[in-house]
Amino acid sequence: MGYGLLSQQQNTDIHALQPALSIEPIYIYLHRKHESLLPKLATAIRDMKQDGSYQAILKDCLGQVLPPSSLEDYIRLQQSYDTSVSLQKTPLQ
Repeated sequence: MGYGLLSQQQNTDIHALQPALSIEPIYIYLHRKHESLLPKLATAIRDMKQDGSYQAILKDCLGQVLPPSSLEDYIRLQQSYDTSVSLQKTPLQ
């Protein structure tokens, strides 16, 4: 969000630290009334990550505001997080 705001304001006096202090994974929140959609949503996201379309969307959207090195760091973090979650084999709740 910070990169987007700086870009909108055309501010060139503020620069990001490299490497970033922290990079957080994206979480999707669903209202309880849509709980029945969760299995289909989880499957769709897994399929998108496997076929590369999820990463393409990240690059297209976040690439507009993140420098290339930060974008690659973010994608690596997402992949690392996905790997750790799949190793835990936690059932969807």
